[in-house]
Amino acid sequence: MKSAALELGHHGITVNALIPGLIETPRTRHGERYAQALEEVGAKVTGTSAADEEAAQKVLKAKTPLGVPWVETSDVAPVVVFLASDAAAMVSSATY
Repeated sequence: MKSAALELGHHGITVNALIPGLIETPRTRHGERYAQALEEVGAKVTGTSAADEEAAQKVLKAKTPLGVPWVETSDVAPVVVFLASDAAAMVSSATY
């Protein structure tokens, strides 16, 4: 990313990265994802969606520095809007 920012900067192009982690979507909140999270730590998968979701949330919370299992899209959107705006014209080679 830094190389791209250096190479493209003289063209007025900024290069940044947004790496939010696991974003809450239907693809991340389903039985298979819960089972995957539980299996990664050797926990038992019950096959009951509600029980597995609760257990997976505990596992995922423990793995993240802020203790949240999923990032909400509303948490990510303002950063995307900022990076796409003129307000971020002087921001390049940054990772969020």
